[in-house]
Amino acid sequence: GADAALLLHRVEDQRQFVDTNVKAINARGGIGGRKLGVVYRTVDILDQQTMRDACTSFGQTDKVFAVFQVLGVYGDPILKCAVDQKLPFISNDGAISSYYSAAKGYVITTQPSAKRALLNMEHELNRLGEYKGKTVGVFYEDGYLLSDSRAVVTALKKRGITPVEGVVSSSNIADALRWVLGEQ
Repeated sequence: GADAALLLHRVEDQRQFVDTNVKAINARGGIGGRKLGVVYRTVDILDQQTMRDACTSFGQTDKVFAVFQVLGVYGDPILKCAVDQKLPFISNDGAISSYYSAAKGYVITTQPSAKRALLNMEHELNRLGEYKGKTVGVFYEDGYLLSDSRAVVTALKKRGITPVEGVVSSSNIADALRWVLGEQ
């Protein structure tokens, strides 16, 4: 229920959840007869370099066989794990549509690609009549999600809607996120 979802927002609860499940899996003999071990790295969601460094450490120092991501890792650090380190990157978030082919099977997500999710949302908002009498804004980074976000702009224009576009430089995405979160 809702209590479980709230508990997983705290890092220590996430670790306890994972540790409990890994312990249960290992008690049943592991996976394919192999016991699981877990390596944790905490990253700053506003600093992609911490994410890249974590991926490098997972591959070169920790020698893990896969990376499981819960929330917050986005952009090229996904490819750092999947392409550069050749580690399967398994995520509950959808990735940029081009990442799936670039990673040659190393990006595995439980959600659709970002492009598909964005287009589904655009379609549903139109179906619900949410665009009538409103200005529609599309905010995105100039590098990350650019082609996926442009697909939404194209879909809106096909409906006769000219969206207001907000583009931020990839070097300033952390500043943009802080602004959205009300930290500036």
